[in-house]
Amino acid sequence: MLHASRSLLALKVGGALAAGAHAQYIPVDFSAQFNDTRVPLINGGEAPFGSQVFTHNTDLVPVNMGGGASGSGLWSWAAAVAASSGTATLIVPVNIANVQSVFTMVNSYWGNANPDGLLTVTFNATGGVSQSFTLIGGVDLRDYNQNPSFTNTINNTSTRNVWSNTTDQRLDMQRFDLSPAFAGQTLLNITFNDTGATNVQRMFLTGVTVLIPAPSALGMLALGGLMASRRRR
Repeated sequence: MLHASRSLLALKVGGALAAGAHAQYIPVDFSAQFNDTRVPLINGGEAPFGSQVFTHNTDLVPVNMGGGASGSGLWSWAAAVAASSGTATLIVPVNIANVQSVFTMVNSYWGNANPDGLLTVTFNATGGVSQSFTLIGGVDLRDYNQNPSFTNTINNTSTRNVWSNTTDQRLDMQRFDLSPAFAGQTLLNITFNDTGATNVQRMFLTGVTVLIPAPSALGMLALGGLMASRRRR
């Protein structure tokens, strides 16, 4: 089983394979798990909703956000709603084969720069393949609101700003590049474990999109995964 836990800052971003012709960007529908609206975002009522396309480096990423037709409906999954303290867990079902990269729209309330991170994202696939990433506040994610009391920086490589308004609210997007071991496997789900708390840090998730590479790139990834498997043996 593959298992890595690290900051997204260490990841390669925008790999050449992902830029190949005919790569597919597929929004993941987890609307059945939405539990919060845009209302708690102070001055964030302008935040986008519904079907959107955001730019992350050179990627044009389609995202299906919540909010309904008017934007007033359930819009996100918020850890603060799921649990005021203790671990809040969200499991997003995916069931898509040959996923190479995943884009998430994660920000936080009460952003915290804990160097050990308070949010872990784990990708689980068939074949026992799993990979985990720890998101560090002020590096991989930040508070949605510009406030000197909370985290206000991101690495601007794997995490990029994709929306902001004139009253200092913002939404960011992360890119996770998965191990070659995921080639030929089906990504079953994505698990978010938030170990913060109210007034410490709580994440909210507004969109997930997966990237399937072009067939030629997929073959190269599968070969790389096979070679890595042989080296581990």
